[in-house]
Amino acid sequence: MFLPELAPRKRTLSVDCCGHRVFELVRIKPTIFAWQSICISLDLATQTIVFIHNDDRIDVNFTVDRSQMKPGEELLIRGGGYLTLGQEQDQPAGGFNRDQTIEGEIADYRFFDAVLTPAQMKNILSCDDKGKADDSLPTPLVTLLNGHLEMKGPVVNTTLSLKDICLDLKYGFVMLFPHRNTFFEARTWCDNVHGNITLPADDEENNVLYDRFYGFKDTCIDSLRRLYWLGAKADLEAKEFRKLADNQSLTYKNFRHGFDTPSLEYQCMTANVKENYTWSTTRCDVQACPACNFTAPPRLRLRGLCEASLMDRTFYLRDYENQQLLFEGESHMYVKWTDGIWWMSSRMFEDLKAWMVSDDPQAYPTAVRTWRVQGDKCDEEELRLLLTYCSTEEFTCFDGSCILKTLRCDLAVDCPDQSDELNCEVINVPSGYSTRLPPPSLPSEPLPLLLSVNITVIREFDLISFKISADALWQLRWLDRRLTFKNLRKKYQANLVEDRDVIWTPTVKLRDGTGSSVDSKPRSEALYVARMGEPLPDDDTIMLEDDVYSGFENMLLYQQEQTITFMCNFQLRMYPFDRQWCSIVFNVPYLTIEFGILTKDGPGVLFLGSRRLLEYELLTETFTNFSKDGLSFVNVELGFRNLYGYYLGNTFLPTIMLVIICICALGFDLTDFTDRIMVSLTSLLVLATFFTQTSQTIPRTSYLKLIDVWFVALICEDFFIIMAVVLVEWRVGRERDGVVRVAPVKAFSATSLPKRGGKPAWASSFFSPARINSFFIRLFSVTLFLVLACFVPICIHSLDF
Repeated sequence: MFLPELAPRKRTLSVDCCGHRVFELVRIKPTIFAWQSICISLDLATQTIVFIHNDDRIDVNFTVDRSQMKPGEELLIRGGGYLTLGQEQDQPAGGFNRDQTIEGEIADYRFFDAVLTPAQMKNILSCDDKGKADDSLPTPLVTLLNGHLEMKGPVVNTTLSLKDICLDLKYGFVMLFPHRNTFFEARTWCDNVHGNITLPADDEENNVLYDRFYGFKDTCIDSLRRLYWLGAKADLEAKEFRKLADNQSLTYKNFRHGFDTPSLEYQCMTANVKENYTWSTTRCDVQACPACNFTAPPRLRLRGLCEASLMDRTFYLRDYENQQLLFEGESHMYVKWTDGIWWMSSRMFEDLKAWMVSDDPQAYPTAVRTWRVQGDKCDEEELRLLLTYCSTEEFTCFDGSCILKTLRCDLAVDCPDQSDELNCEVINVPSGYSTRLPPPSLPSEPLPLLLSVNITVIREFDLISFKISADALWQLRWLDRRLTFKNLRKKYQANLVEDRDVIWTPTVKLRDGTGSSVDSKPRSEALYVARMGEPLPDDDTIMLEDDVYSGFENMLLYQQEQTITFMCNFQLRMYPFDRQWCSIVFNVPYLTIEFGILTKDGPGVLFLGSRRLLEYELLTETFTNFSKDGLSFVNVELGFRNLYGYYLGNTFLPTIMLVIICICALGFDLTDFTDRIMVSLTSLLVLATFFTQTSQTIPRTSYLKLIDVWFVALICEDFFIIMAVVLVEWRVGRERDGVVRVAPVKAFSATSLPKRGGKPAWASSFFSPARINSFFIRLFSVTLFLVLACFVPICIHSLDF
């Protein structure tokens, strides 16, 4: 047994020989609907196989499985049996299956009973007639023409010349499209079908193309006998034509005499039938047929069929029938023009057919068309199908032109018919979807709802009314595995969901730290889709070539910007060295923790504005999630610190200076009671005024604040200093000798008092006014120091708490 097998879809070429004792497989790059040159040489003596496919050669050294061979048995290809060509046989000369039949053409077949050299193999596959007449080649055992092969089944015998086969191999694949366009329309057409306007490179190619396309003269030519456009453009400065492909000068020319020089009016070229095989300069705005050159037959994809459809999904443009294009399916379908209608038929299923419904008799079956179908396994009898030349990286406009998929739904019109900006909804909602039901929870855990809060500014911090007003932008992300998405951009802002009512969206309730509802003023809200994964494999059951994304890895993102006004239970005992903690609580009502749970997204909460307010500074923002009564909550807590510098400079420093002045008044002359008492009383009155004014600017509370204690302590200090001044004055009066003298205040002094032994009478007493006054100076200095010693640690501790 010797079985070579070509599997185009698997892209493999294999040899099975000698009772499966030898099997080798190699990878190749076949081109569908193009001539393939294949030659295989098997040498059992040297255990080598040479594969040649087109220009590629692969040498393989194989090993023999001798476990099933008898001792001394030789490895041979024995004669006898049957040779089947183009059909896999499940049993000798039988077991044929229609699905295993080759769909194609075989132009040459030779089977030799001798090992060929690589040079002989290349000579056989060459397009050179001399190579075909190689005298060193042995006579083949079997050929297509020596009578050893019998045709069975639907086989058609035709005659081809070597030129017909080799022309496409040499010059590429050229197709004329039987409709008339201007030059620029023809160039666009060839670009859309991924080809180039043809330009013959020599007489042979020029003559072959002309002969091939001359039959379309009734469709293509005008009064000046122009047949098809040629791929060159005018260089008016050089007065010559240049190739469109590389802008190089023409290396081959076949102009009609007198029609070879471009001008301002004649800047294009056409093949002309007025003189056969010649070219002529032409105006670019006249019409002729486009002839496009390809490296292989153009490949088209059919989209919009149901998954169970029997029709081919891939077609190739390779021939003509009834003066129109013929599209060959990859397996058994074909599309052709018959009696003014485009028909789609099958060689395998006789009842399977479809015809295009169109009011335009000139319309091709390419682009989005309506088809009526019979004999297929799809339920619909009328379908909107897309037959497109565009690649898998492109989007097909409704008129058949191609643009990159990245230009689809980018808010800029790129298709000539503007169809790239139609049907741009990013969400595919399946039938049976319920907006009342939350997305299904993940396996063994509730659905995470990722919350993040960005606070942009603190608008108001009102101690009097116990309220804070802030602008916040919060967003919630979650997965809804019931959905699919399409045409997602990397930046989520471009993936706006225009109709939020068609899907489940969580209702978020905001409360403050006291449990009360907050007052919110919405500024904006939007629902987006955040692209986080790659597109799903292409699904050709969807007519349009939209990139589809799974709901398993791409998240919905709900974003709301609002001004929030909420209560904060300020604790002012340590005011103005206080810290405040205010909370906003987020919750999704009716969503229990069995189905969904609020959790942190990234840092959770960020403050983006200025942290220093008029009186307070925002120090911290924390994000904490917790559950209560079977529901999930998130607590966003803001920590503020009082900017006490104002009170240090405008309250504490002046007041302590007043007390110090009051203490200093004790050092005045003991007989100067008026100055001593006036300074002390003035200090007390100023302290009281400070206290009154400060109390009016801060909240009134049922408890004493730290600043209240400060004022009370200093007022008490001043009060007791005044009492000490009065006490000292009383002692001074008691120590006088009873003589009452009336004299000016300035004339009266301690020297005028009665003296004992040259000193005042009271000077020697232990409780003399001087001693008492000195005691009070030290006492009130110590008490002031004690007040400071108590207040400073308390303030520092409050700031660090």
